[in-house]
Amino acid sequence: MSSNKVIIINGPSGVGKSTISHILSRSIRKGVHIDVDILRHLVTNYSLTREQINLAYRNAASLTDNFLAAGYTVIIDGVFPAGEDLATFRDALKTANTAIYVYTLSGRLQVIQQREAMKTGSKRRRQQVKKLHNSMHADADKLGIIIDTTNLGIMETVAHIKALLARGRGKLNNVPRAHKSRGRK
Repeated sequence: MSSNKVIIINGPSGVGKSTISHILSRSIRKGVHIDVDILRHLVTNYSLTREQINLAYRNAASLTDNFLAAGYTVIIDGVFPAGEDLATFRDALKTANTAIYVYTLSGRLQVIQQREAMKTGSKRRRQQVKKLHNSMHADADKLGIIIDTTNLGIMETVAHIKALLARGRGKLNNVPRAHKSRGRK
């Protein structure tokens, strides 16, 4: 059994990824929370190009390797719309014998859009949230366990994820390797 553990909390904006990842990481003795959005925004003129998205995934993998080497359990908070995005992260990991668990948070689109509008104070991201929501549902079989957070509170969601982890559910195993053409340039 692997002692290295990575837990990916995936989903579109507005489902509670950051809050849940933070609480989950604090509940683990040597837990660390890596927010992929923060890594994306290190690029000062960031745009949603495939190259910059993949760079954020590879940077998250590099940080993950460093924390795993120090004995931490890593919780990744990010948007991985398709199995290929998870494969890019996984393929960039260098640490051997690492168990990766994926939990994709979801919910009714209208509820997610309302949460996101309240968070940002703007409805301009409504279409982006819809696009991510639809993309994730189209590739759901490659995105780990889908958890509908529509009627779950934050602590209920954290408890549910911890129960799934305790049973070994959600382990990443059905994601194909990333396309080499989308690697480093």
